[in-house]
Amino acid sequence: MIDLKELFSEETQVLNKASDVAAQQSLRAEEYREALLQLNHHYQRLMRETWRLISRSDRAERELNRANEQLSQLARELEYKATHDPLTDVWNRSAIIQRISQTLAHSPPR
Repeated sequence: MIDLKELFSEETQVLNKASDVAAQQSLRAEEYREALLQLNHHYQRLMRETWRLISRSDRAERELNRANEQLSQLARELEYKATHDPLTDVWNRSAIIQRISQTLAHSPPR
């Protein structure tokens, strides 16, 4: 895992340098221009990297959603297979006993 300070160290240095240049009033226009160009270059790099990370995150989210949908579908199929007879496609004995037990457990006593 990359440390955030390490990840943005180059940009932090450029930003600090640009701040130092901006604070000085005795520099030539070319020195200000160079600091601004360097700052602009790193800003564009950050924008490209941000776009790449967002695209990657969106792709991962789509893959996870697809995997979750597949898992849900498999869970429904497994539930159906666990409660239905494969030949007749009606509830199996275990499912019928479970339904009767649930109904009796929830019915009011007489």
